Amino acid sequence: MALMVQHKLFFVQENFADFLIWNQKTDHLLIKINCYQAVKITLMRDANLQRLSKIRELPDL
Repeated sequence: MALMVQHKLFFVQENFADFLIWNQKTDHLLIKINCYQAVKITLMRDANLQRLSKIRELPDL
């Protein structure tokens, strides 16, 4: 009986370890996505600022 309980406990611990590893991988993926989005937003902002500066340089008609 004790051996069966010990085997089940080992199985639960192993599954929990796998869960923690996948959780960490998911966190790393989300961090990468957030960094990508931050870079994309920065590039879009810079492009918009360049467009605004070009519009401001146009002579008034």
